[in-house]
Amino acid sequence: MENEELYKLIGNNIRKNRKDQCLTIQDIANLTDTDWSFLARIETGNGIPSIATVNKIAKALNIGLEDIFKKQKNDNLIDKTVINLIESFSENDKKNIVKILKTIKLINQNNKSSI
Repeated sequence: MENEELYKLIGNNIRKNRKDQCLTIQDIANLTDTDWSFLARIETGNGIPSIATVNKIAKALNIGLEDIFKKQKNDNLIDKTVINLIESFSENDKKNIVKILKTIKLINQNNKSSI
């Protein structure tokens, strides 16, 4: 993995975990005593954090260092697009989407087994 890819991975994971916890960049800045603009650059892959800074951010997010360096399974564009679309639906619509996807999966499995 190239350095640029690594910095983007770190930034994406920090942003994802921060947003999952409904925290702002300023919240993390306050918890880590780090400038918010530097955190914004880290999240976009344009800032190069020290291991100490990454560790402070991980502690502020209550996650392990491995979670910041872990490549996410849904890093491809199609998965991200589907997730973004689904997030815009109501809970009831999400339940219906799950039912539809399960039906499609079952149809695909039946088609494969009949070949």
